[in-house]
Formats: sequence, structure tokens, C-alpha cells
Amino acid sequence: MKRRQLFEFNDAPWVPVVLKALVTDYLAALTEWLQPFTAQLPLMVRALRSRGAAAGVVDMCSGGGGPWRHLGRQLERLAGQPVPVVLTDIQPLGSAGATPGADAEITWHATPVDAMAVPPTLRGMRTLFNGFHHFAPLDAKHILRDAVVRNEPIIVMELLQRNIEGLLTALFAPLLVLGLTPWVRPFSWTRLLLTYVIPVAPLIIWWDTFVSVLRCYTPAELLAMGQAVAGDDYVWVADTYRCGLAPVTFLVGYPRDCAPVVHADDSGERA
Repeated sequence: MKRRQLFEFNDAPWVPVVLKALVTDYLAALTEWLQPFTAQLPLMVRALRSRGAAAGVVDMCSGGGGPWRHLGRQLERLAGQPVPVVLTDIQPLGSAGATPGADAEITWHATPVDAMAVPPTLRGMRTLFNGFHHFAPLDAKHILRDAVVRNEPIIVMELLQRNIEGLLTALFAPLLVLGLTPWVRPFSWTRLLLTYVIPVAPLIIWWDTFVSVLRCYTPAELLAMGQAVAGDDYVWVADTYRCGLAPVTFLVGYPRDCAPVVHADDSGERA
């Protein structure tokens, strides 16, 4: 299935912040419920240790906080030490009200951060959850290249797979929105109005989910990007897997000269 760079409401600069928050807060609640990325925590820790866990994590395109409400605590437990996490976004929607995790060292970066040009003052392993598909191939390569230039590990994970099954699953997005909305935080009467009275949220999220499937990169495409920007200087691991009913596509890259031992039970393709 060919990748399509189509329109998403959450990308459009003319869409009001209140409507974008419908999407980002829903995604944060969905990942909190499914916890689809925890299956690759050991690989995340290996990438983190290639940089030094004390350096922490810089999360890009954080939206409403993504998976960090639970992932921060789990990453700390597996790493065996505190892991500071800084959430960033080109439009930092979540910094005003969301509390990603009370037990983990998680903070919001108040000023906008471009994932293609992260400020040199923000050091640490870079992560990007459910956002990489928004970028066209050239811009996606810029994100990887910026991490490579700074010699930082990078992790890209998407609650998506680009296939027919993914498109069929997207049809059920409105039902998920209707069922999950009462548990989305922060609580908002506006969200309830735009979900159950005027069905803006189900329609916007359905469309963005459908298009996101078509925009998602395959593991082979992700590996090709990594190899193009880093050559043999980085170790790259890419694959797809399922966490229950949730499909996940991921790419992990870290500097080869300080790469930890990768055991034979690690799944994925390597370069």
C-alpha cells in the first residue's frame, strides 16, 4: 500500500487549539488505556544507556503528554534510576493543564520546539510517539539527522500500521471516542459538548486516524531513512508488533560507538 501525505485536522494551522486538544488528549488517554509501547521498554533502556540514563529523555511532538503518564515510571523502574523527561512540542498544548506523571521526573518545556531542530540545550534520548507520520519523508529525515548530528539516541513509535487491517480498524475510531471520552483528562465540558451533542470529536478523530494509517511509515522505510542519515554510525532496529488489539510500528536508533549489547532475543531489522 503506497504512503499518502494527506490532510489531517491536527496539522492544520487554522484549526483552533480547542479542536486540536480533542485529538491530542484523546491519544494520551488511548495510550494510557492500551499501554502499547511498554513491550519495547527493554530496547528503550538499551538505547537510553547508550547515552547514559542520567541524561534523560527529550520527548518531541508531545501533544497532550502521550504515554508518559505510565511510561515514565516504568522506564525508571527498568533503568534502575531516575530518568528525567522533558516534553516538547511546536505548539505546547499540554503544558497549561496536563500532569503527565506525578511519580516520574517529567516537566514541560514551555517554549515551542521544532522536532527537526531541537535546541542544543535539550540533551538526552529523543522520543516521538504517534507523531512521526505527520512529517513528509524529507522532514522525517531531518528529524533523524538532527538526532544523529547531536549523537543522541532516537525512538519513534506509532500506534499504527499501514495496511488494510489498519484502515478497517480506523472505522471503529468514533466508537472508541464515544466510549473513552468520560475518562479523558483534563476534564472538559467543551469536550463533552463536542463529542455527545455536536459530534465534532468523533468525526475529526475518525478522519485523522484514517489518514494517519495512510501516512504511517513501514519498518523498511524507517530503516532506509536511518541508514540514509547515519550510514554505519548508528545501530537501527525497526519492526511492527501487536499489543493486544493495538498495532505498533517502531524505529530505534543509537550511536554504534557507544551501543550497548543487543541480545539475540531483540526483534526487528538491523543495519
